[in-house]
Amino acid sequence: MKITEKKLRDFLRSLGPRGHNVLAALRKSGCHGERQSKADCPLSCAVRSHFDDVDKIVTDEDAVFVESSSADIAVALPPGCREFVSRYDAGQYRTLTP
Repeated sequence: MKITEKKLRDFLRSLGPRGHNVLAALRKSGCHGERQSKADCPLSCAVRSHFDDVDKIVTDEDAVFVESSSADIAVALPPGCREFVSRYDAGQYRTLTP
């Protein structure tokens, strides 16, 4: 699936309204990652897995920035994803760290 701003926003919202919902969705999809890594966190893994044309992705505590063959996109993280990133980087959700 080609990425667009709306599709990315909708995908991130679909992961859940709270951090633990996002955790469950990422576990189910098999995404893992590195703590404090803006390019290799589980959320970045999920975006790369969901969209075909992601060339580069950076996720921070507030937004996702994607470069693709079709567009460069920046989307604010919805509340559940923000909570997930904050808790994951603080050492919680250890099951997603290889």
